[in-house]
Amino acid sequence: MLKNKFLSFILLLLSLTISFSLLTACVGTNPGQSSSNPIQSESTPDQSDNSSSEEISTGGETTAVMVTFYNEDYTLIYEEEVERGTAPVYKGEAPVKQSTPSTEYEFAGWLLSGSGNVYKELPVVDVHSSFVAQFTEKAREYTITFSVNGVDHSAKYEYGQKPVYEGEARFEIGDSIYVISGWDKVITEVTGDCTYVAILTYQGPVSYYEVTFVVDESSLTQTVRENTVPTFFGEPYRKEVAECSYRFIGWQCENTLYTTLPVATKNVTYVAVFEAVYKQFMVTFKQDGEVVQQSLVNYGEVPAYSGEQLTKPSDSKYDYSLSGWRKYGEVYYGELPCVYEDMTFDAVFEKTLRNYNVTVNYYLNGELLNTYTQNYICGDDCEIISPVVSGYAPSMAYISGCVVEDIVYNVHYNSFDVWNGEYERATLNGEGSEQSPYIITTAKQLAQLALDVDGGNSYEGKYFKLNNDLDLASLAWEAIGHYNYPFAGHFDGNGHSIFNLYYRSTLGNNDENSGHALFSTVSGSVKNLNVSGDVASVAKYTALVVGHNKGGLVEGCNSFGLVCGFGNTAGIVGWSSGEIKNCNNYATITQNGNSGSYRTAGVVGGTNASVTYCNNYGKVIVDGGTGTVAGVVARKEGSAIISYCNNYGYISSTKNYNGGIVGYAKGEAESIQNCYNYAPIYGSSYTSGIVGYIIEGSVKSCINYGLIKGSSYVGGVVGYTNNDVYDCENLGGIYGTSNYVGGVIGRTYGTTLRCVNRGDVYGKASSVGGIAGYMNVRSDLTVGNEMRDCVNYAEISAIVTGDNANCGGIVGVVAKLEVDGGYVKPLVENCVNYGIVLSTANYTGGVAGGCNGAIMRNCVNHAYVISEGGAYVAGIAGSNWGYGLVTTCTNYGAILGGSTVGQICGQLTDTSTAVGNTSLGKIL
Repeated sequence: MLKNKFLSFILLLLSLTISFSLLTACVGTNPGQSSSNPIQSESTPDQSDNSSSEEISTGGETTAVMVTFYNEDYTLIYEEEVERGTAPVYKGEAPVKQSTPSTEYEFAGWLLSGSGNVYKELPVVDVHSSFVAQFTEKAREYTITFSVNGVDHSAKYEYGQKPVYEGEARFEIGDSIYVISGWDKVITEVTGDCTYVAILTYQGPVSYYEVTFVVDESSLTQTVRENTVPTFFGEPYRKEVAECSYRFIGWQCENTLYTTLPVATKNVTYVAVFEAVYKQFMVTFKQDGEVVQQSLVNYGEVPAYSGEQLTKPSDSKYDYSLSGWRKYGEVYYGELPCVYEDMTFDAVFEKTLRNYNVTVNYYLNGELLNTYTQNYICGDDCEIISPVVSGYAPSMAYISGCVVEDIVYNVHYNSFDVWNGEYERATLNGEGSEQSPYIITTAKQLAQLALDVDGGNSYEGKYFKLNNDLDLASLAWEAIGHYNYPFAGHFDGNGHSIFNLYYRSTLGNNDENSGHALFSTVSGSVKNLNVSGDVASVAKYTALVVGHNKGGLVEGCNSFGLVCGFGNTAGIVGWSSGEIKNCNNYATITQNGNSGSYRTAGVVGGTNASVTYCNNYGKVIVDGGTGTVAGVVARKEGSAIISYCNNYGYISSTKNYNGGIVGYAKGEAESIQNCYNYAPIYGSSYTSGIVGYIIEGSVKSCINYGLIKGSSYVGGVVGYTNNDVYDCENLGGIYGTSNYVGGVIGRTYGTTLRCVNRGDVYGKASSVGGIAGYMNVRSDLTVGNEMRDCVNYAEISAIVTGDNANCGGIVGVVAKLEVDGGYVKPLVENCVNYGIVLSTANYTGGVAGGCNGAIMRNCVNHAYVISEGGAYVAGIAGSNWGYGLVTTCTNYGAILGGSTVGQICGQLTDTSTAVGNTSLGKIL
């Protein structure tokens, strides 16, 4: 072997010498540079062949270097010239190193001669370089086979390891048992592949054992061959109970729980073990339909709300505090009921009427005389009488009306002139022009003005100014002006007051005898005047300030006292065909009880002209005649617009057409807008907080806060309308004893947009709804009217003695119109109900009690719908018939009814359709 290696080395040197000579002959040697051995293992890269090797040049410039590759034994295996500055690529056969019985070798990379670096990827070279193959060694592996009972078990072992058999040592062959007693040869350290054959020795026959499985009260016994795993066929099962189901978790035997059974080695009993899996239910807490907490609660546990403290902002009428939770109509004020199903609880807020202070500051000659403060519950009717101060009269005889906010009144006492029943013809100071008006300082002068106008002098275009408070001493007064001779001048009260007006008229009811007040008939103007007194008439156009405003202007006037009339009776003006603005009535208004009495209101009995920024604080009480009663205007006609008016006075009527703002209205455009009612309104049919009955005109941006009670056509904003209602809201309770009762509208033939109801609605007959009791199509329409973007938050109840309720969270009934054999269908769209709907009869729905040929689209119900014993009960429409369509609607509420109950439609006839709806609620 040594001889062979030496010979190879000699051949290598010879080969290198010949190669070097050839290179020298071709290109010559570089002077001063000697040749070197291609292998200098002790030199650094800078000291290797890279600095002393021969270089190949062409035309004087070096372009290539020689790279040689050697096996580990320094046998040349490949060489080639490469471009200077490039990495060579080895293209020879793979280097190998012969294995030994104990060791084998694996190529590891190339050693750059003289550097000590081994490379897998060859480096860039600039000079002649030599690379030597490098190898890593590892122990050789051999296959060792243990052959046992005809089965081979093979594994790899390294040279010198001692193999170990790790398989089964005991075997069943037929009904006999054998064990390994030895091997066909001695097991020694590994030096090569080898097979060992097991020697088996008979041990005896196979044994069998009884394995018993016990599942609750049942048992099953099996005979199992020893050392085999017993099998229970199927899944052990325990019947679930109300509070939980059971999950099998394993077999119990001698205090050990097995999830996988062991082999049989003896007779044994296994008992099935179960884990109780308590049923969990989703408990949802909501506020106004919005989820505020959801959690899974075990069966039988008591849920509890643990979220943020729920609050509800106060409004002008109520403060709100969380008092309990409502489920299926029942309110829980303490601990909630145990969970036995998915449950939803709605937050219930206790409404507490807010308290407000009314403060009155009394001034005498500009100095504070006294201050009086009284606390009232919101909605209380206050009546504060100004105290008597000798020789002085208050600017406000008394303060009255429904209290809905903190308010401060300043009452000024001034000296006054007392009338003795005489007249004074003395020349008045002033010229009667606007710049220099006639000045009235005494009651006699005012009485003389009345005589002059009645005598035919209308004072047209003349100006008067009052510069003193006057006391008419309750003496019989002759009104200023006459139906045929109206006052045509301009009277400025200058903020002064006329007290103790006493007027009585027994004239018959005709135009000639109309106009009963301080001013009978005015075609000019009256403004900035306070009138306190007692006026009564059996003829029409009766008031405290102006009986008949015949195209004139009444502005900035206040009325106190009592007014009793026949027709067109009010505190400020009886009848007006002229503008009225910025006036307030504090007087109590009644009718005389005669048959045919009509049009009774706080501010204006009737008008066909605009009324703006007027308020009524006085009571209006009517128990006879034919009705038409209101806080501001009893009857509105023509193009008159009633806007920015409020009613704070209690209205009580036994007749029809009653409203907090207008009793009866017909006219054009947006007839009633931006008006509020705060007081209770009690009436018969067509009763509401804003307008009892309106045709041809619309109602816009109005709000009712007061309690509304009536018979039929009862609504928070409108009792009856054939036109449009926009952006209106009701916060007061609504109570009706007959049909057509709604939170916003009793019955409508028009379009209803963006309206909201927050007041509980209670009806004792059919057609009860959160927004409208009944919705029809007007006969002159070719396209159905709409109810869109409306929301109800309050409880809607129809407690009836008959069969049908027609009760809905949004509308009681919505019905089509048949025209020339076809149908004009109304639309209810984008409406949402959050309030409980409760009835005692048929046709009850979260959105509509009855959908008769209408279209209901994109509507949502979040609340419970309950009709104990009633049929046709559902989350959207109690009944859908007459070619109706209910589509893309969603119900989240729980539904309880007697029969024919559904989440979307309770009754769905073969002519009607319900499609694309979503049912997320529950039928109880």
